[in-house]
Amino acid sequence: PINRDTLLPTCVEYEIKETFKPCEQKWRGLAIEMDGNLDKDRPNYCRCFLREYPRSEITPTKTEPPSGTEPPSGTEPPTKTEPPTEEPTPEPEPTCDFKDVVITELASPEASYAKYIELYFGDENCEGVKITEEIKVISYGPGDCEPSSITIDLKGETIREDGFLTICNSVSAEYFYGRGECTVIGGLTSPANLRGTESIAVVDSEHDIIDIFGVPCTDAHPNNKQYFVNGRAVRKFNVWDPSSEYNYEDWHVFPQCGQEVTPEGMDINE
Repeated sequence: PINRDTLLPTCVEYEIKETFKPCEQKWRGLAIEMDGNLDKDRPNYCRCFLREYPRSEITPTKTEPPSGTEPPSGTEPPTKTEPPTEEPTPEPEPTCDFKDVVITELASPEASYAKYIELYFGDENCEGVKITEEIKVISYGPGDCEPSSITIDLKGETIREDGFLTICNSVSAEYFYGRGECTVIGGLTSPANLRGTESIAVVDSEHDIIDIFGVPCTDAHPNNKQYFVNGRAVRKFNVWDPSSEYNYEDWHVFPQCGQEVTPEGMDINE
């Protein structure tokens, strides 16, 4: 017979057990157990046995063919079973380099409700991503060499799809500039409540400076080009690399020569 699973011939062993009917067959050398003490020559001899059995019993036993056995001619070859299709391993999602961040604008107009700090994450993998590392914005008071306790932790905040993250000092700034323009409302006790005379820095979990505006230990005044009272400081368009040291040549700082800037003159997230 052909194995239906492998379509290969299957050898079958048979164990044959023959029995006999003593009244019909003569087997030489066979001991017969009698039921009673009847003589073999008597006619009722054959009725002395307890019962009679079928002539034979056949018990099939399957034996698998040896490996490499070819199916007989005329039979169809076994159907090749394709291995299960494995799902492709998804490629890991690109990770954001949260340290690729620069301060692009500091706004401190005369109107106290419209102040903000604007950051830009240059890595395109950061667009629309929640910040998962310790990134903080800290503030140095005028002439202070050590940062103040006025900080804001950005971990858990979500970067805008255009790469900007803006910290406003009040809900009123959100109403003035437009809903969604302020990523974080820092409040009046945050670095975003700018006076225009402080130094602002972005630091990592080790408190190493990633980017900075201003020179700590230095008092801000109109002549040292880090003074933006009633104005703003804007990163030059061609400067996108973070710097742990302040370089005035990378910035436009207003007011200079009395050029004050009102909230209407700000360009948040641009």
